[in-house]
Amino acid sequence: MKRIINPSAALDRANILLGKELFVVKASLDLYGLTGLNASRISIGNTALAHVQNLSLMHVALGLAKVFDRQKQGHPPLASISGVYALALHVSIENASAFPGYTRKFGVESTGMPQEPMPQLQYAAHQLAPICRSVTAMT
Repeated sequence: MKRIINPSAALDRANILLGKELFVVKASLDLYGLTGLNASRISIGNTALAHVQNLSLMHVALGLAKVFDRQKQGHPPLASISGVYALALHVSIENASAFPGYTRKFGVESTGMPQEPMPQLQYAAHQLAPICRSVTAMT
């Protein structure tokens, strides 16, 4: 038996999970930076710090892979940008007149209401792609 899920609740859940994943990526980047900047002051050894930095980079690469993961046709929505967008298409905006002002606040010029699925983006050209590939190759 298939469970019926409230689209609004599913969108909220996906947003929360996406936010948690982005927090883990940020925390891992912070840990990487802190260990690198303070390596001379920390007395646990360079090997241990290098290991912590490598683990941090792996968390960043895996977290970014989850955040930018593309939803497959026929599969449940992911807690990724494309998954949240796909869920958002099924939830009506309660105050549609506030939509253009809200997007403009973040520097995004609205071209109307979202109507169609997100276009397939090419992430391979992104500046972080080589870093993610090198880190995932270490695992």
